[in-house]
Amino acid sequence: MKNRIGLALALLFIAPGVYAICSWFMLDARSQKASTLSYQSVLGLPELSFSKQILGLLLLGMAGIYIAARSKDGETGMVHWARIFLLILGAAECSMLAFSLM
Repeated sequence: MKNRIGLALALLFIAPGVYAICSWFMLDARSQKASTLSYQSVLGLPELSFSKQILGLLLLGMAGIYIAARSKDGETGMVHWARIFLLILGAAECSMLAFSLM
């Protein structure tokens, strides 16, 4: 897979998890008693359980890390740093999501 296409796909897989984590932190900061339903409604899928949503985001994040790690054919300059940034962001996201599943 070419660098830019792979990195764009990796960003597409990592972005929903980052959005959900940031939204959950905002819910925690805004309200003292945020309910599970408010956490479930962040992604717009309140019919799925919270653990299934986290597991889905974790799998997407892991796929994003894999794609970012594999797209490194002849990279230079900014593409190299974008790949490193996506790897770090994906690893942080997956560790937070995995910790929340415990």
